Amino acid sequence: MPRLRYALCLDVEAAATPSARYGAVHEVVQLGAVALDLETGAEVFAYSSFARPVCAKKLPAALRALTGIEQSAVDAAPSFGSVWAELGALMERAGLDAGNSVPFTFSTADLELFVPSTARVHGMPVDAYW
Repeated sequence: MPRLRYALCLDVEAAATPSARYGAVHEVVQLGAVALDLETGAEVFAYSSFARPVCAKKLPAALRALTGIEQSAVDAAPSFGSVWAELGALMERAGLDAGNSVPFTFSTADLELFVPSTARVHGMPVDAYW
């Protein structure tokens, strides 16, 4: 097994919205990531972006109060597909892959529920790495 070189620390904020087409949707509205070199302790890259939801057209008041995310920020944001592609490009340029890095999140729901749910409503696959 290859030796782990990097840790990818992720933070996801998601809006829960009922959807006639998909049922309950937990859609990512903000994605943050910091990659760390486990050998040196150095930051490899940091990334943060809002993502424009397709189902959660209006952010729930509880989410706005908890996170401070403003409706105008997500309205003006790129799509989740673009945000996800940007993160993937950063990982590729830095040399992070499934063989040498491991993702960490603040909640198992980030990668087990929020990212797959968002990918589904955006019609995109989620790489096996996640």
